[in-house]
Amino acid sequence: MKTRILIADDKQENLYLLESLLKGNGYVVTSVSNGKEALESALRNPPDLIIADILMPEMDGFTLCKKWRAHDVLKTIPFVFYTATYTDAKDEELALHLGADRFIRKPQDPDAFMKLIRDLLIKLNEGEFSPPKKPAEVDETVHLREYNQALIRKLEDKLADYERAYKELEKSEALYHDLVETSQDLIWQCDAEGRYIYLNPAWEQVFGYKIEEMLGRKFSDFQTPEYAERDVQEFMRLLEGNSVRGLETVHIGKSGNEIHLVFNAKFIQDEYGKTAGTRGTAYDITARKHTEEELKNQMRELDKFNKLMVGRENKMVDLKQEINLLLKRLGEPKKYKANE
Repeated sequence: MKTRILIADDKQENLYLLESLLKGNGYVVTSVSNGKEALESALRNPPDLIIADILMPEMDGFTLCKKWRAHDVLKTIPFVFYTATYTDAKDEELALHLGADRFIRKPQDPDAFMKLIRDLLIKLNEGEFSPPKKPAEVDETVHLREYNQALIRKLEDKLADYERAYKELEKSEALYHDLVETSQDLIWQCDAEGRYIYLNPAWEQVFGYKIEEMLGRKFSDFQTPEYAERDVQEFMRLLEGNSVRGLETVHIGKSGNEIHLVFNAKFIQDEYGKTAGTRGTAYDITARKHTEEELKNQMRELDKFNKLMVGRENKMVDLKQEINLLLKRLGEPKKYKANE
């Protein structure tokens, strides 16, 4: 009969990797996600060995180990801790006091891990395995103090992790804020009604309005009717989950001047997954449009000039031909060649 191993870990990726490793070595594996489920599963169908994480919901590994060793059915079954969070020497000491047979830290080389498991099972099969003493035989006051100290260490480590993450987040937010506030591109956000709820300082330079004069107003308020109608339709498409890139449009500045913009935008969702509005960037191409219009005007003038010159050249050719014809009638030689 194949050896049956119970594994308990609240992280599915850990369960998958451990289950694959053990099954690949010929063991029958049952997987659960916390200590409570592990205890219930073991009482229904006792395994030959259990491998458990320590930090788990419902019932942590330390509590599971203590209950395991106190139960008449389970107390002789080897108990192995496999943990990445409780890695302090004092954590290992507490685990062994509670009755664990092995304390293995993650990550562990697969071959080295399997050797530890096989060696423990060989001792079990050869009758050389003797479980540790019951937790009840350990001074309860000492055990409780060690257990609480271990929890405090983990909480303090977690708090330190949160503080580091918070500081990094603050740095990232500060960097993001600086980039947005100093960007020459127009950065904006609208609510689901199309009202501006955020505009970066670049808008004041381009539009001539103060930011507070634009916030709360619809973007279409700053457009001519023909562009407003089209862009409202684009806005409705965005709210349906679409995005837009390179949309050219025209807005009106405070002084009544036309402002040519290129928009990139996407929809945004709130914490409940509901569409909350749109956000994006835009950049001012008014100067480019003016340059393009000037070039078009110059090309039109050049075309007129070319047509005028060609007309004049044709008239000169006709005149030369008439002169040559008159000279011929007078019996005199041609004065102008055909291609002159």
